[in-house]
Amino acid sequence: MKASVARALANALDHHRLGRLSDAEAGYREVLESAPDHPEALHRLGSVEHQLGRSELALHLIGRAIAVNPRHPAYYNDAGIVLHALGRHDDAAASFRRTLSLAPDHVAAQNNLANVLREQGKASEAVAIYRAALARGGASHDLSYNLANALADLGAYDEAVTRYAHALGLGETKEAIAGFIGALVSAPLRDVPADVRRLAVRALATPWARPADLAAACIRLLAGVPAMRTLLDRAWNAWPSRIGFGALFGTDAAVVLDDPLMRTLLESAPVCDPHLERLLTLARCALLDAAAGSGVDTHAALPFACSLARQCFINDYVFASTDDEIAHATRARDALVGSLTRGEAVSAADVASTATYFPLHSLGHDDALLARAWPEPLDALLTRQLREPTEERRLRDGIRRLTSIDDPVSMSVRRQYEEHPYPKWVALPATATTGSPDANTGSRFPRALWQSGATRPLDILVAGCGTGQESIEIAQAFPRSRVLAVDLSLASLGYAARKAHELGLANVEHAQADIMRLRSLGRTFDVVSSVGVLHHLADPAAGLRELASLLAPDGHMLVGLYSERSRGDVVAARRFIAERGYAATAGDIRRCRQDLISANDARFAALALRSDFYVTGECRDLLFHVREQRFTLAAIADMLAALGLRFNGFLLTADVAARYAQRYPSDPGMENLQNWERLEAEFPSVFAGMYIFWLQKR
Repeated sequence: MKASVARALANALDHHRLGRLSDAEAGYREVLESAPDHPEALHRLGSVEHQLGRSELALHLIGRAIAVNPRHPAYYNDAGIVLHALGRHDDAAASFRRTLSLAPDHVAAQNNLANVLREQGKASEAVAIYRAALARGGASHDLSYNLANALADLGAYDEAVTRYAHALGLGETKEAIAGFIGALVSAPLRDVPADVRRLAVRALATPWARPADLAAACIRLLAGVPAMRTLLDRAWNAWPSRIGFGALFGTDAAVVLDDPLMRTLLESAPVCDPHLERLLTLARCALLDAAAGSGVDTHAALPFACSLARQCFINDYVFASTDDEIAHATRARDALVGSLTRGEAVSAADVASTATYFPLHSLGHDDALLARAWPEPLDALLTRQLREPTEERRLRDGIRRLTSIDDPVSMSVRRQYEEHPYPKWVALPATATTGSPDANTGSRFPRALWQSGATRPLDILVAGCGTGQESIEIAQAFPRSRVLAVDLSLASLGYAARKAHELGLANVEHAQADIMRLRSLGRTFDVVSSVGVLHHLADPAAGLRELASLLAPDGHMLVGLYSERSRGDVVAARRFIAERGYAATAGDIRRCRQDLISANDARFAALALRSDFYVTGECRDLLFHVREQRFTLAAIADMLAALGLRFNGFLLTADVAARYAQRYPSDPGMENLQNWERLEAEFPSVFAGMYIFWLQKR
């Protein structure tokens, strides 16, 4: 009898380990027919029932096992797991504590108990238990990840990002990557190990998030190195004088030239820090001198020079320059063009140095440059400054024109974005084509839309897509849906089409159209997204009405409008620009930026925190736009009421949502615009310059 029970239990355990739950269930029940109070069969059958979704029955069975053998710690641990799933958190914690009273070194129970405590808001207790479990159990991905989550709850971001890095070293999961990114962008990064820097390089290069969203954190990492801090201070104090390579770098050149994080940042996103910008501006001039033969090893400096040239291309050559410097750069460019014209040899250093001042596609010698063999860093630079612009021009010729563009304001806006496509971006994180939320689009779309997108194709309109960052993310996230992305600017659309082509996306079309003429398409859409666009129209309310007319029944609309309160720094800067008479030209934008940085005026301090301030075309969009209107929440409420549109809530950062929930717990949907008006009056920067919100037809 005992032998047959043992064999039946062993067979059931084998089925269970292999995931054959129905066979395991039958096997455990066979054991219980012969031995109704067999504790291990009761316990294991309870585990199977829990896996099959029958948690109440599971709890009953594990309870019977405990009644037979009340000294077995695993029974209490699994009972706690079931209680937790049933939402009985206090009972689950008690069950895990009972496990630990019987087996103090039970690491799984420690992890489970800490997880429950964290969910109950007891992060400090959870941290202590996770630490003890790690001390007893050694390296563990799950424990390190869970400890990092609890540390992030407490705002201990430096240690959190370190723990996420440790977890990623033991196994890369989407959850750990997302946690690492969240902690990285929040952490002061004053005391973190080298692993964090290495992962920051991967996060930029892969990328794990939009590189522009990681730039500020990467700059903090760079500035945390004492030698880099010295160089940043030296450049700031020397400004606006240009100093030679040796005087600028001293013995610390390798801190800039050979740092993988520095190079990857320069190649991936605009540098959004005035101190680092000034160091790079002086480094550019020093490299120009070095290329002219100042005794510096230009071969060793070539990879950095190419990365710097790629940065200059990304930021629309926003760095300031003196008249003498431009004259020197122009002579160097003309000499390079002359050599290319005559078919003479040219050095890689000369090409890279020229590319830090002038885009290579402006030289008119693409074929001569591309026909030669170059070191890998320079070839990558040629891709950015020659091959990609050529492809954009080719694709631009094939873009469909869906409507006329004859409104005077629309024509002025189009002209601006033809000259400066907006925004400049290099890469987006890869999105698995599963129709499920990802780190970039997941929080932007209501759950109902994700469910709809998983069950049927959606028709989605992106009205004012610019260079395609949003439209491409949406097309990646909803691979079964059809995305139409329209914009006024063919230059922006060519950029977007190239990026979509590179990613092999077949479900997005980029086309030229005026929002005010879209009704002529004769189509409706399940989702319309128009963020940062309507406030540039002659009549934003009319534009919103036009877009609302395109919504299918129960369709959703995502809208972004400038906040009057949150753009106080922009309003002050626009007044400064008008008073000083700056024009919306690249040269005046560069000059204006330096005057704003040097003004030491509190009204302009927040500008340095805006990433748009660090790219010529984006600074034009920020401060020199041909048409800008700003809104209050009261004005938005009136506009929505007049158009019969229902407000369905803002897109919010976690800290803003928590602040609102604390102030107004009676509005869990966070849809009361009067409450938001009061909150914004108290915290004027709460919307960071733009209201982004969901709408539906009433």
